[in-house]
Amino acid sequence: MNVKKVSCSFSNFLMLQILLLSFLGITSACEGQPVAKQGINELIESINLIAEQRPVEKLHLQFDKPWYSVGDTIWFKAYLFEATYLTASATSGILYIELVNDSNVLIKRMMLPVISGLSWGNIFLDGKELSQ
Repeated sequence: MNVKKVSCSFSNFLMLQILLLSFLGITSACEGQPVAKQGINELIESINLIAEQRPVEKLHLQFDKPWYSVGDTIWFKAYLFEATYLTASATSGILYIELVNDSNVLIKRMMLPVISGLSWGNIFLDGKELSQ
């Protein structure tokens, strides 16, 4: 049984701001009317307010090798970032790691502490657990 790396992608509010501002600039240029500076500032403030109220985190898992087989130990390090500025996240304190099989049946679950946006651990791939 091979365990595959899964990457997750989340929204980035900073990129959303840039896209919205460029879209507003394009539409206003097409209509021949300038975009009011106050309207842009209000839009940026509302996006920043949403980003503060609902912070988005990005998780990156680093593994010690690209594939694993029964009897191996998966060594990993986790980096948890605030999505807006890619700084270490202080929002979440616990990282949940789940090992599932190809039928999406839970084999093992671990809860690891996150300290300054970092966590690490290992998972032994026991043949008895994986055969179930």
